[in-house]
Amino acid sequence: MGPIGFLLLCLCVPVLPVQFCTTTGSWTVCQGELMAFPEDIPTSVTNLNVSNNRLSSLEQNTLIKFVNIKKLNISRNLITNIHNKAFFRLTDLELLDLSFNNLIEISDKIIFNNVKLKWFSIAHNKNLKYIPHLQSKSLQRFNVSSCGIQEMNETTFQEVESIEILDLSFNEIKEIRDHTFDALTMLCELDVSNNELQSAQFINSDCSLSLTYLDISSNNISVLDWITFQTLLSLKKIHFHNNPWRCDERMKYVYENMLNNETTLNLQCVSASDNKKISWHEWYHSVNKVSSCPVNFVTDSPTTCSTSIINKCPKVSCSCDSSWVVFYVIAAIICLLNIVFMIVIFRKNTSSRNNSQ
Repeated sequence: MGPIGFLLLCLCVPVLPVQFCTTTGSWTVCQGELMAFPEDIPTSVTNLNVSNNRLSSLEQNTLIKFVNIKKLNISRNLITNIHNKAFFRLTDLELLDLSFNNLIEISDKIIFNNVKLKWFSIAHNKNLKYIPHLQSKSLQRFNVSSCGIQEMNETTFQEVESIEILDLSFNEIKEIRDHTFDALTMLCELDVSNNELQSAQFINSDCSLSLTYLDISSNNISVLDWITFQTLLSLKKIHFHNNPWRCDERMKYVYENMLNNETTLNLQCVSASDNKKISWHEWYHSVNKVSSCPVNFVTDSPTTCSTSIINKCPKVSCSCDSSWVVFYVIAAIICLLNIVFMIVIFRKNTSSRNNSQ
């Protein structure tokens, strides 16, 4: 066959459309260095994964025909811009992953109409710098880690009060204002590790009542005030390693309440006297003077009572020595024996008088 015959044969072979999307189980996956949404995505799709492509933007009509989507993964693309109504028609959306993109800003109303959305991630958008003031009554998990966030204000989370898990780790946050998390009364897990925080006063808010997990490790925090931990009634686990702790009087109560927490075992603080690092355990026992507690101080803590803590923090509860209990039991027994003895003497005297008459 000559060159002309081969050319004619090629022209006769039908050109099949390139298939970028495959469906496995409940997920439809579209990958292949895509720069736009492919045409072969079925409109009935419920779980769509278009991660690891080269998408650069999401316009208002990009997803308009996929109204049944519940889970949408658009992570690891090159997206810099998303129209504020890009997800407006996706009212059944439950999971949205926009992580590992190049987002510079996100509209405050980007998930306003996604009334079933529970999981939302904008993590690893290094140029984002600020958190949008989202509006959602259903959102439970929000991941904003590794975004270069530098600051937040007291209204950032006012309209996402249903959040239970919030990840703000690996950012550049220097300060979190006192009432930033007040609206998050259902917050269970908070991660602000690997930032530049110098204080943890933000914990002392309404959100702390429900916190079970807290991570403030790898920051610049040097002191935790005992008042901060007064509100952590539900806390089960805390991480606060890799901070420049000072051996400060205010840290005594924190140490006493963290005795059962494994993270305290290897913690160190800098001594004010010689500027040397020593373990929390060594420092605490070198400065703590133990004395007996007033009877009305009761707690589940296994520690004994520090005079300085009682004097400075009258609301703090601490345990009492068991010797006080033994003392009162013995005193009660002696009183009881005295009463019995007096009754016996009284009866004998009465009997003697009757006999003499």
